[in-house]
Amino acid sequence: MRRAMRSTKLVSCRISVSRFIVTSVWKGVLRRKSSEKCRPRRASGPFFCIYGSLFARRVASVSAEWHIFAHRNITPATPSPATLMLLHVFNPEHDLALAAGLAPYTPPASARQMAADLQLLPRLWAAPGDVILLADGGLVRVAENDADAGGAVDASVLAEVSGVMPWGWDASVVRRLRQAGVPPALLPAEAWLSAFRAATGRATAMRVLTTLKTSPLLAPWQGAIVGEATRCDSTDAARAAYPGYMIFKQPWSGSGRGLRPSAPPHTDPQTEAWLRRTLRTQGYVMAEPLYNKVQDVAAEFWRHPDGSVTFQGLSVFSTTAGGVYDGNLVAAETEKRRHLAALIDLDVLDAAIRALTVTLEAEMAHLDRQMPATADAGWPAAYSGPIGVDMMIVEGRRLHPCVEINFRMTMGFVALALAQRRLELHGTLFNIRCRNGRYVAGSS
Repeated sequence: MRRAMRSTKLVSCRISVSRFIVTSVWKGVLRRKSSEKCRPRRASGPFFCIYGSLFARRVASVSAEWHIFAHRNITPATPSPATLMLLHVFNPEHDLALAAGLAPYTPPASARQMAADLQLLPRLWAAPGDVILLADGGLVRVAENDADAGGAVDASVLAEVSGVMPWGWDASVVRRLRQAGVPPALLPAEAWLSAFRAATGRATAMRVLTTLKTSPLLAPWQGAIVGEATRCDSTDAARAAYPGYMIFKQPWSGSGRGLRPSAPPHTDPQTEAWLRRTLRTQGYVMAEPLYNKVQDVAAEFWRHPDGSVTFQGLSVFSTTAGGVYDGNLVAAETEKRRHLAALIDLDVLDAAIRALTVTLEAEMAHLDRQMPATADAGWPAAYSGPIGVDMMIVEGRRLHPCVEINFRMTMGFVALALAQRRLELHGTLFNIRCRNGRYVAGSS
């Protein structure tokens, strides 16, 4: 192994795994910040922090001494039987592509760097035998054992693929999949993608929030439920949406981008310019009251082809002051609930999850009627796949049950997969950091 690593001239970085106890220090751990800014280098396609062309030109085994997350065939995010082969692709620029609404779309250098450095991240939830599309267009089959990085395969394997599972669906990733030779029957058409983009805007989260606040399942806990959102079609409407401090949000954005906190009277030139630009490029602005957040939490769901929605697990995570993702707790559900019990009545949280399940099924059925099927009957009109609902615990042990909805994979799903497959990582924080100019996914 050492000779192989020297021959490919790799520079490696060990992702250390250290355990910590989830007690009163957990809040402090979640709020850690990374002081190093990533200065993107040319994206050449390494996995995690392994440099060079290991997967660009050939795939070699990776020793278990490297703490590269491997897979086991246990995950709540597997939508099909293990006998079916799925093609996975990690496209972290998905939210930006939705905001741009273009194909082809050229993401910023940092997004391209992340997509290349973490191109094998789907190993965490993929089943053995599945295939991953690499950043340079190559393909690698997911290995049967944890110590093997998998083997390169040629494009002929695409004829055996039964389905495609990107990080998220958008016109840009579909164009990339077509160029890779994925059969058209496995891909949505342009009309479907356009309708899907409209459905994933923040106006959908606003409708779900409105429904939740009147749900009989939450009636006994109305005093513990907060959250308001208003769609604004003009700068005047945005400024007048709520008294006091607000946060303005672009309909399509992610990872802390597209958010604009604002203080009364919301007339400063920078906010005015931001509002006008968002209205011009995305059509509307969401306005919400600014809450004093105590803890970020999410409920992860899966929408099945029959239309049913099932709860997969909780995501306990943190974000920076600017809303950028900072890390996820990897733990059993009991441990996550034990942590959250100190911050909120778990009956409120459970009721919100039940209400969300019912509301999402109804909302998705409504969206199905707006989603056109492709000319090829192989692609259904209905969306099936992951749905992550971000929530927020605020001061006074209250819950905001629907801050936003992600119709894609999330880091919460990654943490759920790790919690099931890597028991030794329980009690650690999964995060993505930039080290020596490369993005690294690890647990600490």
